[in-house]
Amino acid sequence: MEPSVVRPKSGFADGLRALAAIAVTVYHAALFTGGSGEFLSTFPIAGRLIGFGTLAVPVFIVLSGFVLMLPVARSAALELRGGFRDYLRRRARRILPPYFASLAIIAAMILFVPAMQTGHGTEWDSKVPVTPGGLISHLFLVHNLNPAWIYQINGPAWSVATEWQIYFLFPLVLLPLWRRLGPAVAVGTMVLLGVVPVLLLPAIAGAHPWFLGLFAMGAGAAWMTQHIELPRAGLWASLAGIIALALTVAVRLSWVYESAFGIAIALLLHWLTIRAREKRPSQVGRVLSSRPLVRIGAGSYSLYLVHSPVLAAGNIALLDADLPYPARLAVMLLLVLPLSWLAGWVFFRLVERHFLTSHQKAIVPSAT
Repeated sequence: MEPSVVRPKSGFADGLRALAAIAVTVYHAALFTGGSGEFLSTFPIAGRLIGFGTLAVPVFIVLSGFVLMLPVARSAALELRGGFRDYLRRRARRILPPYFASLAIIAAMILFVPAMQTGHGTEWDSKVPVTPGGLISHLFLVHNLNPAWIYQINGPAWSVATEWQIYFLFPLVLLPLWRRLGPAVAVGTMVLLGVVPVLLLPAIAGAHPWFLGLFAMGAGAAWMTQHIELPRAGLWASLAGIIALALTVAVRLSWVYESAFGIAIALLLHWLTIRAREKRPSQVGRVLSSRPLVRIGAGSYSLYLVHSPVLAAGNIALLDADLPYPARLAVMLLLVLPLSWLAGWVFFRLVERHFLTSHQKAIVPSAT
C-alpha cells in the first residue's frame, strides 16, 4: 500500500487509498455484526451496497503496480532503481515489520483473551483456532495458498501475502516480458497467468491470483503516463467504472468484476496523473488530494492490518447484550468501528511510522 512517488505531486493516490481503507473497514464492521451472515440476511439490499467495500483490495493492488512502475517507466531501460536486491530490501522494510508486528499483537490477543480463542458463530470463527500450519504459513507469507490457513489470525492479511508474492513476479516476470515484447503483451500475459490458475485449481481462488493482472494494469497506467496520453481518459475511466459496477452486481465470479474494476482504476490513475502534470487538476483529483484524505491514506496500511480483531472483539462483547439487530449494528458502526480506526492510528504511531518512505514522511511530517 505504499503511497505514490509520481512527479508531479500525486496526493490523489493517497486519497484513493484512504477511501479504499475506509470502505473495507465499514464493510467488515457490518459483516462482523452479530452472527455470521446475519447482516446480509437482515439487510440484503444494504449488504449488496456495502459489499462494494470488497473492491478496496483491488484498488490497493492497482495502486501498488502503479507506484512501483512509475520510477521504472522513467528509466530508458525499464530498470529497477538499485537493482533487484535493493528493490526487494525496500519492499521488505516497508511491508514486513508492520505486518509481523500486527501478527504478534493479534496472536497475543487470541492467546490471552479467552473469548477470542473459540468460535461464537460469528465471522471471527474463521480466524481461530490457530493451527501450527496456519502460524508457520503466516510467518512465511504463504497462508493465502491454503483454504485452511488463509483467514487464520487476521483475515485481511491474506492480501498482504498475495501482494508480497507479486513483488517477486514484478521484476522476474513482468519487466522482462515488457522489455522484450512490449507493454500490451506483458500486461495481457500477466492477466492470463493470474486467471488460468483459478480456472484449473478453483481451491486457490481465495489467494486471488488474478491480482497479478491488476498489478500489471496499474503498471501499465504508470507506463502510459510517461509515454502515451490516452485521449479522453476521464471518459474511458468513467465508462469502465460503470461497466465494472454493473458486472459486480450481475456476475458472481470475483475475477471477472475485480479485473474490470482494475481496468477502471488504472484508467482513473492515468487520467488524474495527466491532469496533475498539466496543472489543471480535476474536481475528483482535488477531493482525493485533500489533506485529510492524504493523511489517512499515509496510514491506511496500519488501519488495514489491525481493524479486524478490534471489530471481532467488539462484536463478541455485544453478543450477550439484549439488543435488536439494528441497534447492535448501530453500536458497531458508530462506536466499535471508530475504535478500530483509533487502533489503526495508535499502531501507525507506534510501529508503521518508523518504516515510512521519504514520500510518506513528507506528507506526514509529525511521523518523523
